[in-house]
Amino acid sequence: MFRSSEMSARLECLLSTSFNILSNVVWTKPNEPGFDGWKQKMKKDALRQWYAHTERIIFADPAFGENLGRSYFANFLKNQRKIVGISAHDFAEATGFYGKVNHGGTISNWETGRNIPSEEQYQKVVDVFLSSEKIESMPDYENIIRTFNVDSTVEFTDV
Repeated sequence: MFRSSEMSARLECLLSTSFNILSNVVWTKPNEPGFDGWKQKMKKDALRQWYAHTERIIFADPAFGENLGRSYFANFLKNQRKIVGISAHDFAEATGFYGKVNHGGTISNWETGRNIPSEEQYQKVVDVFLSSEKIESMPDYENIIRTFNVDSTVEFTDV
C-alpha cells in the first residue's frame, strides 16, 4: 500500500489491527532539478506547499490467530497437528526437532509464530503428517511459507 509520509504512522497503526506489518519502503520519485518529480510537469516555485519527492510503501500480511506473530503458518501447523491427533511432545519426537531454549522446543516456536522451519525441516513435518493417513496432502514449502531469497550479491535497502 502506498501512502504519504503525513499519513504513515496513522495508517500503519490502523492496518496493524488486521495485518502483520512486514516492512516499510521509501519510494524515491524520479525528478529533474526544478521539478516536483511527479511526471516532471510543475516547477517548484509554482507550488503553494511542499510536495513530497517520496512515498512510503507498506508491505503487510494478513494476521491470523492468537499466536505471538499472528502467523498463518503457525495456525496452519497447530491445526494440522490437531487433525493428526499428536501432541507437541510426540510431534517433536517424531520429527527429531527438540529445543533446549524456552523448554518448548522447535515445534512450540513454530506454533507461536516465533520463527519458521527451513525447507528440510518442513519436509520432515510433511512426512510425519502424511504418514498418519489423516491428512491427504500438504502444501509445497513455497506456498505455505513466504520465502526470502537474498544473498550477499543482492543490495538490501529500504529506499
